[in-house]
Amino acid sequence: MIPECNITLVSVWRYIAQHPDGSIHYEEAGIILGTFDDRTIRKHILLVRRLIQKANLSLSELLVTVSGYAQVPELKAGESGYAHLNLLVEEAN
Repeated sequence: MIPECNITLVSVWRYIAQHPDGSIHYEEAGIILGTFDDRTIRKHILLVRRLIQKANLSLSELLVTVSGYAQVPELKAGESGYAHLNLLVEEAN
């Protein structure tokens, strides 16, 4: 994920999957990520959230190009980027 860092994308993804509302519970995140430094926890979680946003945009662009076969799921008010990504992946499949 970040060069010379032991925190894995899988660990951060697991935390975000458990908290799709965007909240950061530092003690729980620290256990899952293997660090208790709040700055490090926040940095990794925000990085993965940005990756999710980029993935959402890329998948939406892809689905628009194949509109005869798939459609872009509507983004609902209050829906997390993580939840929307799951819908986009499901539609892409």
